[in-house]
Amino acid sequence: MRSPNSPVSTFLAAAGLLLTVTLWIVLAPTEFGGQATYVIINGNSMQPGLHQGDLVILRETDTYAVGDIVTYRHPEVGTVIHRIIDRRGERYVFQGDNNSWVDSYQPTQSDLIGKYWFYIPGAGVVLANLREPWAMALFAAVMGVAIVTPVSAGQVRKSRQRRRSATAKKEIALNQNSRSNLDLLLLLTVLALASALVALYAFTRPTTQLVPVELFYSQRGSFHYTAAAPPGLYSDDTVKTGEPIFRKVINRLDISFDYLFVADEPGEIAGSAALDALLISETGWQRLLPLQGETAFRGNATHLQAALDLGEIQRLIDSVQLQTGVASPGYELRILPRIAISGVLGGENVQDSFAPLLTFQLDTLQLSLARNGNDAAAQLTPAQEGRTLRQVESPSTVRFLVFAVSIGLLRIFSLAGAIAASLGTALAALSVWQRRHRPAIEQIRERYGSLLVTVQNSSLGAESALVYVTTIEDLAKIAERTGRMILCEEQHSVWRFSVYDEAVVYRFEVHRYRAATAAPEEKE
Repeated sequence: MRSPNSPVSTFLAAAGLLLTVTLWIVLAPTEFGGQATYVIINGNSMQPGLHQGDLVILRETDTYAVGDIVTYRHPEVGTVIHRIIDRRGERYVFQGDNNSWVDSYQPTQSDLIGKYWFYIPGAGVVLANLREPWAMALFAAVMGVAIVTPVSAGQVRKSRQRRRSATAKKEIALNQNSRSNLDLLLLLTVLALASALVALYAFTRPTTQLVPVELFYSQRGSFHYTAAAPPGLYSDDTVKTGEPIFRKVINRLDISFDYLFVADEPGEIAGSAALDALLISETGWQRLLPLQGETAFRGNATHLQAALDLGEIQRLIDSVQLQTGVASPGYELRILPRIAISGVLGGENVQDSFAPLLTFQLDTLQLSLARNGNDAAAQLTPAQEGRTLRQVESPSTVRFLVFAVSIGLLRIFSLAGAIAASLGTALAALSVWQRRHRPAIEQIRERYGSLLVTVQNSSLGAESALVYVTTIEDLAKIAERTGRMILCEEQHSVWRFSVYDEAVVYRFEVHRYRAATAAPEEKE
């Protein structure tokens, strides 16, 4: 029968322990400190890849890209697993593979649960059945039997151990050193297997990965208008930005728009700019009035300027009312700058547009900024935030419970573990070699020291029947059976071990430099 501490048992125990720890780290749910999330497919939106009842295992990641199958939290529906088809700013756009429509809800990264890792067909149905009361009761019963049976078996073993003889207990004490060697072997085996698995994982993955980093920028504008006015009507006899324009005394208005591109990263920006006016009546009629044609610019700023002829606008209104016979009590005049940019920001291409508007209310008496509950300053100084993504090389990491360890560090750990296991194995082998090549008397004294008595010039056996045994183990058994001690004596480089049993002397002899199982010396 194989000993519980045999090398094979030690290896199997180490492999089982390592496999259990690895499976726990890889497959443990996030609720228990693991890295996996389990989702059961309910529906047909991801067919033909995933079907209802399939079990999908997800892993959380730092980055999500277009094409990934991801599970996210919907505020009304709950958990949804679909594919990313686009990204708009901070939000992701999802669609089911079997759907012809795009998901109405666009989650942010904080709503994302995890990315598809692998799936088990039909396993979700099994898990769903296990949640039933009868299945839970059966599971509890099986677990109860599994717990009680080892305890009962352990009590029986303990009772048997209590009934063991004193001889067996001595043998256990003598084998403690062997058990220590087996424990060391177990530790080295676990370390070697763990190092091998870590190395297999670490050296099959890149040490770095490209991580998208957001580069933020803003587009800012500033509207200004001015007009000459009769003395005494305005301060400095000039209409300033924000003040109303009285049409009876002012027919011309100079309007300008200053554009500025602002970013923390260096870049090269170019684009085009134009300025228009849009006249809209309360009845819905509208007319676009070009003020400055499209012009190209380079750099992060440009300036647009045009003159607005209020008399020409009034003649246009009169002509429309004359031709249609429809008079509108009021009009809205919108100033529309149009900016389109493209270039490089922080090494990445960027394209964007900026189209703010400044709205005036126009009637027969005046032209004034439209309020409509909006702050006039916000209209005069519009701003629009934007961002682009830059791929930055970053160390690849793997999550272990709540920690993140780099792949490079894992490689170092695996090599260090392999070196430690190799050195430990070499030292253990050297120790075993030294122990096996010690003089036989040292091995015998280590194993049977409690039964040995050293004597000198003994004449025991001169008149008794002399029986030689082939091994020291056989002699030890005789000593234990008879309750005698083993007399140990050296004569002419030969160690003589004897047990006296009434008229018979049992003897084992070994040369000082021979193994403990050597045959007795030939008598002359």
